[in-house]
Parts: sequence; C-alpha cells; structure tokens
Amino acid sequence: MIAIALRLLKLDAGLWYDEIDTLVHYTRMPTVDLLTTYPSLNHHVLFTLEAKAAIALFGESAWALRLPAFMLGVASIWALWLVAREVLSPLETRFSALLLAVSYHHVWFSQNARGYTGLLFFGLLATYLLIRGSRLPSWKVWTAYGFASALAIYTHLTAVLFVASHFIVYLGVVVHRRFAAERGGGRKPQLLLPLYGFALAGVLALLLYAPLIPQMIGTFTAVVAPPPPEVAASIAEWKSPLWMMAEVARSVGPVLGLALPAVLVIVVVGMASLRKTAPIVPAIFLVHIALTLAVLVAGSMRVWPRHFFIDIGFICIFLVHGTFVLSRVLTDFLGRRFNWSVDAPAFAIAGAALGIAASLFVLPRNYLYPKQDFLGARDFVETSRSQTSAVATLGLAIMPFADYYAPHWKPVSSLEEIQGLRQAHAQVWLVYAFPGVTERRYKEIVDYLSVTFERVRRFQGTLGGGDILVFRSRP
Repeated sequence: MIAIALRLLKLDAGLWYDEIDTLVHYTRMPTVDLLTTYPSLNHHVLFTLEAKAAIALFGESAWALRLPAFMLGVASIWALWLVAREVLSPLETRFSALLLAVSYHHVWFSQNARGYTGLLFFGLLATYLLIRGSRLPSWKVWTAYGFASALAIYTHLTAVLFVASHFIVYLGVVVHRRFAAERGGGRKPQLLLPLYGFALAGVLALLLYAPLIPQMIGTFTAVVAPPPPEVAASIAEWKSPLWMMAEVARSVGPVLGLALPAVLVIVVVGMASLRKTAPIVPAIFLVHIALTLAVLVAGSMRVWPRHFFIDIGFICIFLVHGTFVLSRVLTDFLGRRFNWSVDAPAFAIAGAALGIAASLFVLPRNYLYPKQDFLGARDFVETSRSQTSAVATLGLAIMPFADYYAPHWKPVSSLEEIQGLRQAHAQVWLVYAFPGVTERRYKEIVDYLSVTFERVRRFQGTLGGGDILVFRSRP
C-alpha cells in the first residue's frame, strides 16, 4: 500500500524525452508494425505493447502511458520479497521490501514509461526460480525460469547479460558441487534441468524477436559505429563508468552523496556474509555488473545508470543484511569491551529504520519537478511571447516539441537558420535541453546566443543533465 501510494502521486506529470519518443514513435504504431519494426534501442518491445494496451483502455495520457511501469514496479517489490526470503531472515526480508518500496530510484522508474521496472520484475522472478531450481530441481521450476527470463529479454535486450550472468554463476555452482561430491561432501549437481531452463529462455527469446532480427542487425550496427566527431565529443561523458558513478551520487543529493562510502561498506559486508550462506546472490550481482560494463565499454556504448537498475533489488538485500551483520558485530564488541548490555535485534532494527528514513529524506525530490519540464517551458514561452515573435528549438529539444508539445515551433540546427529568424522577426525565442550535451555539440550557436540573446528561464527536472533552457533575443 505504501508503494502504491508513493507511485500514484504525480503519475501524470509531464513526459520526458524517452517517454515522448516511446509514445509518439512506437505506441501509436499499428500492433503488427510494433512486432516487426526495430528502428532504435529505445523500442522496449514488451513494454510498448503493454503501454499500447493501457492507452487503448484508458485513452492517451501520461498516466496511462506509465501504467505498466507503475504496476510492474509494485509487482517487483513482491518479486524481491520472494528472492529475499530464500536467503534472509523474515525480518530482514520485510525490511528489504520496505527499503525498495520507499527507494527514490525505484519510485522514479515506476513512474517512467519505459521497460525498466518490467526488466526488474522478470529479472528478480527469474533469480528466485534459479535459487529454487538449484536447491530442488524440477521441470516446473525450470520451465517457469525459461518463461520469466524470455519475458525479461523481450522487455529489454540488456536482460541477455543478466541471464548470461545466471548461466555463468550456475556453471560455477556445478563445478563447486562436483568437486564437493568427489570429496564425499555432497550430492552431484543437477545439470539437465538447468540446461533445459536456459535453453528454453534462449529459444523463446529468439522466437519473440524473430520478426525484428533483420532490422535489429542494422540498428546495432549503427549504434556501435563511430559517430561524427561533433556528436562523439558531445556524448563522450555518457560512455564513461566514472560519469555513471558521479551521476548516481548526484541523484541522491549532496548530503546523502557524502554517505555513499558508508553505504558501500555496508553493501560489501552484506555480500561477504551472504557469500557463506547464499553465494549465488552476490555472485550474480558481481558477474552482472562486470559483464555489463565490459560489453558497454567494448562496444563504445553509453554507460547509463539505468543499465544497472535491475540490480537495485540485490542492493536492498545487501544493505539490510549488512546492517544486521554490523549490528551484531557492534553489540558483541560493546558487550566485551565495555560490558554494555545492548539488544542486538533492537539495534539492527534501529539501523535498518535509519536507512529507511534516509531514503525517505531523498524521496520528496521526486515530486518537486517533473523528469523534464518540456510542458512548463512551452507554457512559459507561449504566455510570454508576442504573436509576431518566432520560437525555435535546438538539438535534443527538437523532437519533444516538434512531435508532441509544440509542433508549430521551428527546429533549427545551424547558426544561419537562427540569424535568418532574427532578420525576419523582431523577437526570437530559442529553447534547448540537455545543456551539457547541447553546449558542446553546438558551441558556435551557444557562443552566438551568449552575445545576442539573454537566458530568461531554466526549467529543472529530476533527470540528470536534462534541464531545459529558454532564451530570448535582445533588442
């Protein structure tokens, strides 16, 4: 109920760039075309079909477009609970679910019309089935694993790396158990059923993507091809793992950003402890992060934090378990060193509650601004400009306005076009988004704006680097 309430609040806020792209260029397509067209990586196929169904039922709106992400976001908390109860105590399991329910990043993605919460839901469900299948192998469990993994891949292609991490870790389990069995330390591991589960996942995913494969080859070829120099320079930071880590720190704010080293210590402690009792979970986490980073960097692709959103459930488990482990260690130390009688469970609950409070401290920021305020920028310009003035959009601001919010505004991409507008109109307004990228890519235009235009508003959003700037020509 807490998760539902937090995710319903402002579910209808203005759409951001990727959501507008999804709505305009995918959900409005005929269903047959959706199943056979793959023009860009922005096409999260299963999510697009879910969003199309929601819009058919409730009409086109921001909240209807986001409804599948909202529902799968709430469902992923249940999926995390399934995983956590396999490896943690009941109390730790509940705290893990609660931490995810109040997580700023989870709420943000649950209100994001993209496939990431679906990826998290099916990924956690597949992880639960992997753990169950490794302990009590059955055709039923491994069949369910194949379907859950295939749906994760059909939601977002990066799930291939997550399922590959499962496969690598399970191979490690097989090797370890074989050595243990040879030394007389246990039974031989089951191999046939897990191979069936992984093969079923691969076959189902291939069947689902089969109509799209010809276009996917061309799309991926274009993605990994070197972009033009001016584009490469403007997006270079998006391909850096260091930028990704800085972006994660920025997203939690300056106060909690300083606490990230302590958070990292708690995560490491939780992982180290689970390595003894449930080694599959930390192994999947570490292998997935390493494999994803290696593929993204090797393919010169963008290293965005969203590629690791599927790991947020593991992080909640490690944080809660690490807190309980450190609480036991600390209370034992206080008892031995100072002869203090401290109740370890109560101390652990207090520590977990402090973590929940810290997460709640960050959460209000999610509701202060939309993800990107294209709607606010449009309304401001329309109410401020005269009827004879011209409005231009530049760079990544072109598509959201031209295709959705303000089709009558003029897209520009060169200094000559802006100068032509100035000559033809007494006043010109110009709007661009993603200032860091735009100002590197269009340096000549930005230098011109600094002399002949004045910046009148900056519209903030919760999307990192996604602010929208509004300029007005000087007399």
